[in-house]
Amino acid sequence: MSALTVRLPKSLHVKIKELAQAEGLSINQFMVTAAAEKMAALLSEDYLSEEAKRGHRADFEKVLKAVPHVEPEERDQRNWDERNSSSPKSADGRRSAIGKASDR
Repeated sequence: MSALTVRLPKSLHVKIKELAQAEGLSINQFMVTAAAEKMAALLSEDYLSEEAKRGHRADFEKVLKAVPHVEPEERDQRNWDERNSSSPKSADGRRSAIGKASDR
């Protein structure tokens, strides 16, 4: 283990302390977990970007063609319909980009 001194604004320190207590963690455990989660997110993004660079569209399409076309299960179709029925529509009746993003 190694030690690291970090200067934080008082307000951030107070909030970290509150959140750590609510989670039943020490401030140190909370900060270690937060750092590990941030690293995992950043490293995952880098990993996926590198994997995407190695991919080939033809390989993707070959795999996609092997997937059988089936109708969605009733529950999935109902969820899709409910999400899309409340989306903002443009003048021509299509969903707007804003609606698409807010559905996710």
